[in-house]
Amino acid sequence: MVDLADRRGIDTQRRHDLKASAATSLHEAGVLPDDLGPDLLSLNELRKEVTYEGEDVELSRGELDHLVERVSAAVDAAEEAAS
Repeated sequence: MVDLADRRGIDTQRRHDLKASAATSLHEAGVLPDDLGPDLLSLNELRKEVTYEGEDVELSRGELDHLVERVSAAVDAAEEAAS
């Protein structure tokens, strides 16, 4: 995500909120097939819950499969953009 954003002049400053915003911008520009911005924000919140609060986080198999599908499509788009 950061590489794609950098190539398009979108500064993420390596911050989670800016990465999410960049993902939305990349989707709106037609670079990514899906808007992963909300997913990135959700994943970061889950990461903080696990890391800092010691929470057990549960995602259903369907949620995980859906996320993997969307991320895989983004990786494919990034590879295509890089070539």
